[in-house]
Formats: sequence, structure tokens, C-alpha cells
Amino acid sequence: MDRSNPSIQFVGTLFQTVFGVRRPTMLIVGVSVALTSCTQSAILYPEQLEEVGSVQIYPDQSECTLPATQYYFYNMDGESDRIVMDGDAHGNFDGTLPVGIYRVIATNVADSRVSFTTMDSPETAIVRLPELDESSLTPALSRVADYTLLPQPGNIYSTVIESLVVSVNKPVRKGPSPVLLTKQLNFSFLLEDGLADEIAAMTGLLPGIYPAVHLYTHQGIEIENAPNMATPFETASAGAERTAQIYHFGLYDPAHGDQYAYTLALQLTMRDGSTTDVSLDLTDVFSDIMDENKGVFPANITIPIELTKSTVGVAADAGEWTQEGETVFNGNA
Repeated sequence: MDRSNPSIQFVGTLFQTVFGVRRPTMLIVGVSVALTSCTQSAILYPEQLEEVGSVQIYPDQSECTLPATQYYFYNMDGESDRIVMDGDAHGNFDGTLPVGIYRVIATNVADSRVSFTTMDSPETAIVRLPELDESSLTPALSRVADYTLLPQPGNIYSTVIESLVVSVNKPVRKGPSPVLLTKQLNFSFLLEDGLADEIAAMTGLLPGIYPAVHLYTHQGIEIENAPNMATPFETASAGAERTAQIYHFGLYDPAHGDQYAYTLALQLTMRDGSTTDVSLDLTDVFSDIMDENKGVFPANITIPIELTKSTVGVAADAGEWTQEGETVFNGNA
């Protein structure tokens, strides 16, 4: 060792002054070990240690079967970004989340007939029906005018948890109830006076449907031109009857016609190639349905409609509606 080195002389002097012995070599080795064993990559600062908790969410599927579902976790601290995670193929979630208190929305996002927008917060998260491209409609339906046409959605579910508390060393398990946002309206058309043999096809238009629904509150989104938004539908032949199933996100309450009238528009294509237009005012029928269900259109309703020949062509008359169980299904992706 070169003891003439000024640095070595300083360390030796310091060591001798502090400890009363002259052991510079030992000090140098000790300093070297301390420096090499304390690199920056080995330091874990408290803010780097994110605490997480175990979370299991198994929605109650006693009355439904959920498809694959995506989960949106919104931290109620108002600062953290939302967390988006996939559930399993059966709509369940099993994983970990950073410690916090969350509001949760879970929904099946694979249905291409709808779009999910403004998902940054629970207050703005909605599922929306996009406007139909009229070029995709059948020739009979493409004759419809003066309406913004919306498609029929598949089964869209929304599962909400208002408060999910995630903590360390305390796994949390929730079993919320999913809500089916899609509703079904069934028309049963009874064809009288030989019309079953004369009608080749029948299409229709249902106005006044909700174009979008809030995923957190499950409420339909009201807009000013609701009467001009409609869903086109086709019918299937069943002997002397024709039937139609219309899937939708709900209908506006017509308030007994004070806001507007519900006019069902039908177009009959006869076997000779001619067409006949038929209109039926369903305002009283829909008002009665709303009154019986506290202002909400129920999940599954059937309305019988009788078609008869008249002096002006074909007349339509609605019978007594019935309410069914929640059996909606429209080929959900």
C-alpha cells in the first residue's frame, strides 16, 4: 500500500484520532462494503409499496346467466383513475385492487349493436344505441321516413356496487344483483277476414324508445326528440297470426298523451305486390302499462292486435296486454 497517498494518510489519521489505533485498511474495506451493498435499485421507498386487498365479486345469477363481463372500479377518493378489469366468462371477478373505497359498474361490453361511452365516471357511464344505417335495412323497412332509426339491443346487464371497501388482510366478497337493461315488447297480430292469405309480409315501427341508459342508475336518458326515435321491426308468420318481438331500453311515459301520442306504424305487403299502411294509437295502452308499473316499462309485455278489413283498407285494434316473466333474449354476443 502506498502510504504516501494523501487520502490514505487522512483516513489513517482520522481512524487513529477516533479509535486510538492505526487501522486504515480495515476502515477502507468497511466503507467499500457499505457503499456497494446500498445501491439505489435496492431501496424501496414507502410510496412505492402499494397496498392491495383481495376482492371477489360473484353476482347473484339465480334469475339470469351472465355472459363475460367487464368491471369498472371508480375510487371514491376523487383523484385516482378508474380501474378496468375483465371478469371471467360467467361474469364473476376474483382478483386484487389497491386499498380504497370504490363504486363499481360491471357490464357485458361485447354486444356490437350498442356502444359504451363516457365511462370515466359512474355519473356519466352510459350504454347507447347507435343510429341505424338505412342501407342495412330490408326494402320494406327502408321505406320508413321522418324517424331516427335505432337498432334492437341484445341482453345488456348492469351490475352495480355502491360501496366496495378494499383493505389489507381482510378479503371482501360481494354478491350483487344484476339488472337486465334490455326489455321485450311482443306483438301478436291476429289476421281476420282472410288477411292471413293476402298478406305476404308485415313490418312496423315502434316510436318513443330510449336511445341510451345510465349504467349506474339504470335510468333511461331523456332527450327532446324522443317521439322521432323509433325501432323498426319485422314480423313472422304463424298461421292466422303474425308475431313480432321488439327489444329496447324502455319507452317514454306518454303521460296519457299530454307529452305526445304513441302511434304504431305498420306496413302490409300484399301478395299482389301492393302495400297498405296501418296506424294504431297505443297511447292509452302504454299509459296504462306505465301506471301499473310505477312509471317504468316492464321487462316483458305482450299486446294482442287484431287486424280486420274495413271500408278504407285495414283496421287495427289493440286487446288487453299481459305481463310476462323476465325471459328477454336477443342473440346476445
